[in-house]
Amino acid sequence: MKLTEQEQAAVSRGMIEGLLRALHAEGVLPPERLELVLELLCAGR
Repeated sequence: MKLTEQEQAAVSRGMIEGLLRALHAEGVLPPERLELVLELLCAGR
């Protein structure tokens, strides 16, 4: 099964969001940084 470019981008964003949330949960990423990065990711959609 081959994903389209749009589907690949959605998977990549999902993986990045998951990693950022995990870093935040571990206390490595402050809440304000998490919000900023997620806003930037959403703006790129």
